[in-house]
Amino acid sequence: MQGGRTHLTTRNLAGTTGYIDPLYADSGQYSQTTDAYAMGVTLLVALSGRRALQAKDAADDALEDVTDCTALQRALDPAAGWPEPAAAELLRVVKGLYWERRQQRRMPLSSALETIERVCEDQGVRPGMTEPAADADAPRMCVICMDAPRTTRFSPCGHSQCCEACAAQVIRRGGGASPCPYCRTSIATMVTDPNITNEETFVALL
Repeated sequence: MQGGRTHLTTRNLAGTTGYIDPLYADSGQYSQTTDAYAMGVTLLVALSGRRALQAKDAADDALEDVTDCTALQRALDPAAGWPEPAAAELLRVVKGLYWERRQQRRMPLSSALETIERVCEDQGVRPGMTEPAADADAPRMCVICMDAPRTTRFSPCGHSQCCEACAAQVIRRGGGASPCPYCRTSIATMVTDPNITNEETFVALL
C-alpha cells in the first residue's frame, strides 16, 4: 500500500458473501490479506466446482489434512479431472490463503502466485490459453449472492445484476436513492422477469 501503510480501516464493509475475509469483517481493516483470502476462496471454487459456501463445507476435511487423498477427492470437481498432485498443491495454497485464521500465519500473496504459476507450467498450461466459451443458454447468476439467477433489471439504466431478493435489498439500503451496482445511476424502478437471466447485462429500456 502507498505510504508504507499495512492496512486501511473502514466502517463500510463491502464484498461478496463467502469471499469476505472474517478478519476484515470483524475489524474493518482492509489489507493485502483481504484480497488473498478472496483469491483462496476463488481457487477453491475452481477446484471444487461448487459455489463458495458449499465449496468451503466440502473441503473442510481436505484442508484439515491435505495428505488425505480420500478427502481430497471428495473436495474436487470430478468432472474437471484435476491431476491429484497438482490439486493437492493448489489446495495447500488455498489453505495458506484463507484457512489460517491468524493473519501472520497466512501465505504471502506473492508466494501463492509463484506456486500457482509453477503448477500451471508443470501441467503445460500457458498464459493466454483459453477454455471454450460458457453455454450461452446457461442462466447468469446474481453478482451479490452468486446463488440465484439474475431476474431483475434496474431502470432507467437497464442493467441486470441481481436476483429479486438482492435487488430489493439494494433498493432498501439506499432509502429511495440507491445507485445501480454496475453504473451507479440512481435506480427509479426495478423490472422483474425470469427471462432476464438469459438476456444481456445491458438492455435499453424504452
